[in-house]
Amino acid sequence: MWAEFWFALLVGVIFVFVPAYGLLRIFKLSPIASVACAPILSLLFYSLLAIAYGKLGIWTDGWVLFVPLCVVFAIAWAVSFIRVRRKRQDEVVRSGTHSHLQRVHRQEWGLILLYVVVGVAVGCYVFLGSLATPDSTSYNYDDQSHLGYIRSFVERGNYSSIDASYEYDLGIAGGYYPAAWHLLAASVVTMCGVANYVGANVALFISCVLIFPLCCLFFLRVILKDRLALQITGAFLTLVSASFPWEFIYYGRLTANLLAFCFVPAMVACTVLIFRPGMDKPDRIRYALVLFASFILSLFTQPSVCFTWLFFSVPFMMHLIWNLGSRNGSRVSVKRKLMRVSLFCLGVLVFLIICYMLPFLYSLTRFKWPAPMSVTDAIMNIAFQGNPAQYYSPVLAILVALGIVFALKRSETRWLVILFVMLAVMYVVDAGTNLKLKNYMTGWWYTDSHRVLAMFAIASYPLAVLGLGEPLSKLVSRIHHQKVQVLCQIVLSGVVTALALMPTYWVGRTPIMSGIGYALGSTQGVYDTEKPDDAALLSASERRFVQKAAEITGDDLVFNIPKDGSAFAYQSSGMRTYMRWVDEGVSGNTATRLIQRGLDDITTNASVRRAVDELGVEYVLMLDQGHEPFHAFWGDYSDSNWKGVLDIDEDTPGFELVLSEGDDMRLYRILSEEEVETQKDVA
Repeated sequence: MWAEFWFALLVGVIFVFVPAYGLLRIFKLSPIASVACAPILSLLFYSLLAIAYGKLGIWTDGWVLFVPLCVVFAIAWAVSFIRVRRKRQDEVVRSGTHSHLQRVHRQEWGLILLYVVVGVAVGCYVFLGSLATPDSTSYNYDDQSHLGYIRSFVERGNYSSIDASYEYDLGIAGGYYPAAWHLLAASVVTMCGVANYVGANVALFISCVLIFPLCCLFFLRVILKDRLALQITGAFLTLVSASFPWEFIYYGRLTANLLAFCFVPAMVACTVLIFRPGMDKPDRIRYALVLFASFILSLFTQPSVCFTWLFFSVPFMMHLIWNLGSRNGSRVSVKRKLMRVSLFCLGVLVFLIICYMLPFLYSLTRFKWPAPMSVTDAIMNIAFQGNPAQYYSPVLAILVALGIVFALKRSETRWLVILFVMLAVMYVVDAGTNLKLKNYMTGWWYTDSHRVLAMFAIASYPLAVLGLGEPLSKLVSRIHHQKVQVLCQIVLSGVVTALALMPTYWVGRTPIMSGIGYALGSTQGVYDTEKPDDAALLSASERRFVQKAAEITGDDLVFNIPKDGSAFAYQSSGMRTYMRWVDEGVSGNTATRLIQRGLDDITTNASVRRAVDELGVEYVLMLDQGHEPFHAFWGDYSDSNWKGVLDIDEDTPGFELVLSEGDDMRLYRILSEEEVETQKDVA
């Protein structure tokens, strides 16, 4: 099965990166900028094309999205290749920069390869190493929708983010949902013929170990310019934090936010290039177009990432405004600089207040998570690079602290410290208090401290690079051979990173779990497919039973109790279950409530029979009950609300047992009224 996964991963990489890379190179973006921003354009085109296909009623799969874009990019490349290449060669030969350009491109591709290799290695260690099989998955609350959308995209042939529904076959109309990540997973499934869960894991792997590190490379290339040694070190630190991206693969799971946050470094890099003094106008326009494309893509990843970009960009704009006029040799008073920056910050504040007052954002900005810890604990998390469970990363914390010192020494990197402090304050207020202030500061992300801490982790990354890269570059600079310098920078960065990725540290004889150690343990626990039935929501034996049952039920509707694990039966096997979401108590329409409380009386209660006929229910699925970890997480379940289903057994009139396993797993067929009469006559 692992060979199947790696093949699907290769196809997914081609699907995400190749089509748009050629187009961005045509527009004269550098190799690093092109490979980092390629997923932005590819996923945007796919999302828009999927909407068009949905409106036109055209069946959609991965190939139907991929092939047309390849044709478009191939034509554009063929038309421009000869003209652009000749023009470039004439220009570079005349200017004597041809060999320099080749060296730069070789250097950039060397960095790209380094970031990919390191990213894949760390991804295998943290993520794939935690999976028993490629189709291992988590069954968290948000996975009900995430896995459901992937299944519905594949079965329905409609990948549109404005017509998304995993209950379409139940007559529930589709609506808007930011589904770019689900589109990627479903495309991998249809292009490679792999299981839905394999497609989901491929999409997670691509997001974590390829898209995010390459966007970080682009960011470092922009803010650190020609400082190659630091860019090399950056390859080893992109995936060291336990708070992002690893927290998002087992918490939630926040897959849409994961993909959206992966693009933040590239979005900020484009912003820096747009406003950087000395940039040519055509270059500003190119990066402005890419940034605009990322804003449009946010509608299909997670719209709140626009606020993330804003908060990340404000410190840079403050730095730019502060230095406005100074580069021309003219002296600007500190008072005047403070006034400029204050007016800019006031303008941003007014904009945020207006956004906060917009009614359509109320569900976002007015949502309030209770504080998960004290202010002191939140400060400790900031100081020691902890994760939401308060497991710390001391090596990373030391690197960030050193990075702050080095960042303050250079005017062009001081804004990174402002960003760090700003997000630290936001996290402490969000995670450590229940003040109304937390909604104003972090309501843009549902006041979810996990997401705010993820942003803090991203902001800490360049500081960690400075903290490790600066001392190492000074150390290896004593070596006079350039290639040996690069090799030493790689080796030493790798050694420090290995220390940062240790799952356990020892203080004397006391083992202390690190943030990465917690991430490893949590991922292994969440994705464990071999948990016993009383510890798993949908255990391996239940998945096998559901798969067998789905072959019997086919397209017929199956009534189920979602909290016995069958909320994921549709996502797992495609079985047409009626309940695909863990509802609170008795919910749904009148027919649903009648069935929940009185299905066992179908032969004597005409109202129940009418309800069954109204919904078109043909089967009843029952899995193992009493998963205490699950009920503890969603404690609103009550057996009394499901008495009509729970009281069904082999002797209940009106039902035929068609499949059973163990003491609790059962599939019953609901007999028609004629069959019930025949059953009575036989009795």
